[in-house]
Amino acid sequence: MVKRRAKLTNRMIEEILGIEVIEKDDSEYKSLNGIIGYYDKNDNFCFRIPLLDRAYEDCLAFAKAVYQTNQEEYERRGQSNKWLIIQQIADGKLAEFAVWKYMKSFGYQLSMPDCNIYDEVEKSYEADLYYGIYDIHVKSISVENARKYGQSYLFQRSDPITMGGSQERGVLAFTLGISSNEVWFYGFYPIPLLNGILKNPRLEEMQKTKLALYFEDLSLDQLHFFLEGLGPIDNS
Repeated sequence: MVKRRAKLTNRMIEEILGIEVIEKDDSEYKSLNGIIGYYDKNDNFCFRIPLLDRAYEDCLAFAKAVYQTNQEEYERRGQSNKWLIIQQIADGKLAEFAVWKYMKSFGYQLSMPDCNIYDEVEKSYEADLYYGIYDIHVKSISVENARKYGQSYLFQRSDPITMGGSQERGVLAFTLGISSNEVWFYGFYPIPLLNGILKNPRLEEMQKTKLALYFEDLSLDQLHFFLEGLGPIDNS
């Protein structure tokens, strides 16, 4: 049985985090760097993270360069929809900047998202962000795709995360892309807890190379908004 995370009261969140929680759109609210706490339509708590319009423009330019450099590899994988690939890359990079902004706002000193363009032979499955002993892999999905396929996150089948590799230091950061200037952050989740909950994607064309993680399958009491809440972690 999936465990549900206990719902925090608005007062608790406001006192602990200094962020006002809203349950409907409201132009009058306090925030931390524009970040506000929010309950989505499924009653899951998240943080709404605003970003500058130019951030998505930069992410889109990055995505186009990545596609141009690795077009043959995408075709080899059977991915032929150019603009869908570019959009997914841009959304993913925007999510990285959103999580980075969230962490910086709460005082974490961490690495910047990597905006280098790599050839396929140079690519790896390294984390997107690093903080101390934590390797942070940011996972994203757009609200449009979440409506079509459910709030889910894709992994390459060859990704060590899906193959039982040593990931004691690894955590996932789950996001939902709402628009070109807003991302919702649902928390950090320890990678070792993924065992047994990855599934085939709903789209048959992706099943050969991808695995999917559905948000509804997570033990929500294991989602944390601060890395310190993840408990003991291998520091060897």
